[in-house]
Amino acid sequence: MAFHATTFVLFGLRGKVGYVPSLDIEHESSSTGQVTLSAGVAAMTDSSYKSAESLLLAAQTALQRATHNGGNQVQMAPQMHSQALVQGHGLGG
Repeated sequence: MAFHATTFVLFGLRGKVGYVPSLDIEHESSSTGQVTLSAGVAAMTDSSYKSAESLLLAAQTALQRATHNGGNQVQMAPQMHSQALVQGHGLGG
């Protein structure tokens, strides 16, 4: 059940990624010159992460990957990506 809720959140965030730049909010320090949205997503299930700290680290790592890959995107933590593919959701990351 937690995975399905996370999938809903993930798709919601991905929809906002395109919306935020369309607001055309100036950001002088950004390479694009405007505000964008980057997010890292991780979810804890019974068999995924052993602690809250490992969950937060996974989300932080996914956020860093989104930023490093150019920003304005959502990245999933690796364990979530594997779960999505196994369950047939195919949510690229």
